[in-house]
Amino acid sequence: TKQFTVREPSNVPQDCLLTTGIGYERGPLLQATMGYFMEQLPLCRAIRLSGSACWDNVMVATGRISGYWERRLKVWDYCAGSVIAQESGCRATRFDGRPVRLDDGAEDYIVAAPRVHDYMVRTWPHTSLPRRAADPSLALVGTVFVRPDHPNKINAAAIKKKKKKKKKKKKK
Repeated sequence: TKQFTVREPSNVPQDCLLTTGIGYERGPLLQATMGYFMEQLPLCRAIRLSGSACWDNVMVATGRISGYWERRLKVWDYCAGSVIAQESGCRATRFDGRPVRLDDGAEDYIVAAPRVHDYMVRTWPHTSLPRRAADPSLALVGTVFVRPDHPNKINAAAIKKKKKKKKKKKKK
């Protein structure tokens, strides 16, 4: 069996690659998730959406992703992945830092490398509404949300510009 060891990013949050899930509920829960999402996006490297809580836990355990959070996550979604992540040295808790419980109906859940976890617990707004409005200058590329000014970004505007230049050359 392969054992994973958690890797801490050198600069938290600037070097963090985060991931989250967006559940089926709308209203205040979605607003809170997107509020934290939009607050953290300009500060971290990128935020991804995979669609699988278990997969996200394992990616955190392997060090490929720095941290994962999701609102109202069901125990069957995170339980197995959480064990793998904690065995690798990650912390898995509720948003306020308290331990997760298997007998709760749904959890507000964070799993991350220790320093990233501390940062996420400290910066979570602990309210049901976002603290900051969405910034329309942030770009969506597939399921990866990136800061427009980050050096490792996929720049959608630059890609469109290159395509236009190629079309112009072909027309000539």
